[in-house]
Amino acid sequence: MENNLELKYNKLIYNYPYLKEIVSDCDESDVCTAKSLDEKIIYGIVKNGHTYYLDSKYSVDNECEHILRSSKAEKNPFAVFIIFGLGNGMLVRKIRERFPDNYIYVHEPSEKIFHKFMETVEDIDFIIDEHVVITVGEKTRGARIEVLHEMVDINNFYITDVICMPQYRNLMIDDYLLFLNDFYARIEQIIMQKNTDIAFNGEHIENFWHNILDLIDQYGVKDLIKNIENENKEEYPAFIVSAGPSLDKNIDMLKEVKGRGMIMAVDTAIKPLLKKGIVPDIVASVDPHKPLELFQYRGTENLPMLVDINYNSKIDLLHNGKRFYTWSGEPFVKEFLEKMGIDLGVIESGGSVACNLFSLAIMSKFETIVLIGQDLAYPNKKGHSSASYDSESNIDIESGKYFKVEDIYGNHVYTEGNMNAYRKWFEATISRNPSIRFIDATEGGAKIKGTEIMTLSSAINECCNKLSEKKWIKIVNDCPKLMNKEQRKQAIEILGKMPQNLEYLKEMLDDGMETIERIRNNKGELENDEIKKNIQEIMEINSVLQDSLEAKILGMYNAETGYTVAMSAYRVKEDIKSDVDDIVKMCEMSYKGYLQAIENMQVDYNNYLSLIHISEPTRPEPIS
Repeated sequence: MENNLELKYNKLIYNYPYLKEIVSDCDESDVCTAKSLDEKIIYGIVKNGHTYYLDSKYSVDNECEHILRSSKAEKNPFAVFIIFGLGNGMLVRKIRERFPDNYIYVHEPSEKIFHKFMETVEDIDFIIDEHVVITVGEKTRGARIEVLHEMVDINNFYITDVICMPQYRNLMIDDYLLFLNDFYARIEQIIMQKNTDIAFNGEHIENFWHNILDLIDQYGVKDLIKNIENENKEEYPAFIVSAGPSLDKNIDMLKEVKGRGMIMAVDTAIKPLLKKGIVPDIVASVDPHKPLELFQYRGTENLPMLVDINYNSKIDLLHNGKRFYTWSGEPFVKEFLEKMGIDLGVIESGGSVACNLFSLAIMSKFETIVLIGQDLAYPNKKGHSSASYDSESNIDIESGKYFKVEDIYGNHVYTEGNMNAYRKWFEATISRNPSIRFIDATEGGAKIKGTEIMTLSSAINECCNKLSEKKWIKIVNDCPKLMNKEQRKQAIEILGKMPQNLEYLKEMLDDGMETIERIRNNKGELENDEIKKNIQEIMEINSVLQDSLEAKILGMYNAETGYTVAMSAYRVKEDIKSDVDDIVKMCEMSYKGYLQAIENMQVDYNNYLSLIHISEPTRPEPIS
C-alpha cells in the first residue's frame, strides 16, 4: 500500500474495526475506472468482454438529483437512508450536503469496488462522518444486522428510504436480495414486538411486579456466563434442546451425553427429557404466558432456569431452583440496577426461548453448538414433541396462515411467520460467528443456513469428550447471588420511594395539561413570548418524564398510546403552526395516558409491594 492509501485504511479501520477483515489485497482486474461527461470518476465491472458502469456515464450529479427527488427526507428530517451500493460515493456526499441531520447506512457488496473506491477517492471523511455507517462485503453481514437494529426502530421504520444504486440490482442481484431480506427481517421484528407488547400488556405488568421483587433475591446471567466461560470447553459442545416434533426421533440419544456436553433445554422440552431420565443442566423460559403444565413434572422444581423480567411469574410457585435473569431491553430494569452498580448481563434474543439459549451458548464461548428439536416448522402438521403437552391439535393447513420453506432434505415443509423470523435470526447470528461450529442434529424441519446437518448420534460421537465428564449443573449453581445485602437494602429503598415520586409526576402532568390548554387558546400568536414560555414548560416536563425511573414502568401501562405518540413524533407538518398543533395534540394524548397509568400503577404497587415481606407461598406437588 502506498502511504496515503495506508493512512486512509488506518482511518477507516479506526472508525469501523469490523472492516479490518476486508483490508487485504484482492484481484481488481475486472474493475475499471472512467470519467462521466461531468468529469466524475465512475467504476465499471468487466464481464464477458463488456464493461458495465455502476454510475451514469453522462451526469453523476443529475443521477443523484433524480434519486433524491423522491426521497422521504425531502419532507422529513428524520428519514433514514439505507443504501445498497457505494459506487463512487457521490450519492452519499449529496445526501450529507442536502440533509446534514439525516442518518445514512450504506452497504457496498463488492470488496473489489470498495478497494477501488479507497484507491481513487482522495478524502474519505464523508464515510466516517458521525451520521454515516458503512459495511462492505458478505464478511460484515453480522455488523449489518447490528447496524439495522440500531438505526431502524419503531419511530422511523415507516420513513426509511431504501435505495439501490443504478446497475447494482442487475449486477449483484443475489447480494441485493439478501440485503433486502435482512432489512425486512428487522421490520418484521419491530412489528412483532409492538404487537406482542400491546396484546399481552396485562400479563407483562403482572409478571413485572412479581419478577422485579424476585430479581432482588436471584441471580444474573452475566455471572452465569462468566462461570461457564471459565471452564475448558474443548470437546464439550452445548446442546440446545427444543421441543419440535423431530425430538421424538432422537431424544433417547441424549442419554449418551452424560456430562460430555452441556444440555440446555427450552421449557417445552423439560417434560420430554425428564420422562426419559435426562436431566438438563439449565432450562429457559421467557414467554409471559407459558402454560404451567410444562413445569409440573417431578424433577423440574430444582433445575436452574434462565428467565427475563417478562417470564410467567406463576412458574416460581412450582420452582425452587436458581433463576438467572437476563436484561431484555426494559429501560426500568437497566436503570434500576445501575443505581446499585449492578450489570445484570444481556443476551441477544431472536424472539423465541431457543434463541436465548443459543445466545447463551455463544457468549459462554462454546466452540461447538448442536441444535436438537429445532424444527422451526410443522412436519406432519405437528408443532411439538408428543411428550410436551398432554393434548395438542395438528395445524390446519387450509387456514392460510402457513407457507412452505425448504427442509433439511431439500423438500418442503410448512412453517409460519414467527417461526420463519426465528430461522432468519439463527442464520444471521450464525453468519456473525464464523469461528463456532454449528450443527443441526434435529433430523427434520426447516433448513437453517450455516449449520452442518447430521444425525444426533454422529454429532455426539464426533464432538463429545470421550474421556471425562463435567458436572455442568454444579458449575451453573455455583454462581453468586445478583445482590449483596447492602445492594438488596438499596433496591428496597428505591422501590419504597415510588409512591411519593408518582405523586410528584401526577402534579407535574396536571400542570402540563393546564399549559397545553393555554397554548391551544393562544395558538394564533406563535411569536407571543408567553406561548414560547409555555412550549418551553412542555419541553421541560417531557425531559423529566424521559429521565424518571417511574416513567419507565408507566410506559408499560401506557404501551398503545406510547407507540402511537412515538410513531407520530417524526411526522413533519407543512408549516410551523401545524407543527405546534401536532406537538400539543401528541403531548395531550401522552399526558392523559400517563395520568391514567399513574392511577393504575398506584393500585398495583399497593397490591404487589407487600410480596417482599410475605412468607414462602405454598407450592403444588409436582406431577410424577
